[in-house]
Amino acid sequence: MNLLKTIFLILIAALILSCKKKHNEPEPPARSTLPVSGKLYGKSYTIASCKANKRVDYYQEEGYEIFLSSGKNYGCGTADENFHIIIRTPRKIGKFSEHYAILSDPANSDYIMFTDGNLFEITSISGNTIKGYMKVSSPTTNSDLEGVFEATICN
Repeated sequence: MNLLKTIFLILIAALILSCKKKHNEPEPPARSTLPVSGKLYGKSYTIASCKANKRVDYYQEEGYEIFLSSGKNYGCGTADENFHIIIRTPRKIGKFSEHYAILSDPANSDYIMFTDGNLFEITSISGNTIKGYMKVSSPTTNSDLEGVFEATICN
């Protein structure tokens, strides 16, 4: 009986020792709370002004077109082409990886449209203000931007 008890204890000890400890998953990196900044076509870029327009897309879904620029004091009266980043999202709060942004090169007429592997989030819509977060990266254009924005809804 002692032999059976000893074998049982050895098996339990072996089972306990063979179990791998679960390692804590590393925390994801903290999300930036600074204004959208980084590189745009290889040059340092930080937004200074934003505006947003309501829009209805091809499928009759309501959304926003959010314009970001490094130009100070740009607003609702500023022409769209003065903004180098355009984000298109639904007209609701949430995270939208399936929607897109257009980044245009301030030095010329080049642009790229992002759809995959990027994140756009609308965090609040209140009165005539929309707040959000974006993270986009394009190695082919040497563009990498992340941060928060606050835009005035113009229409």
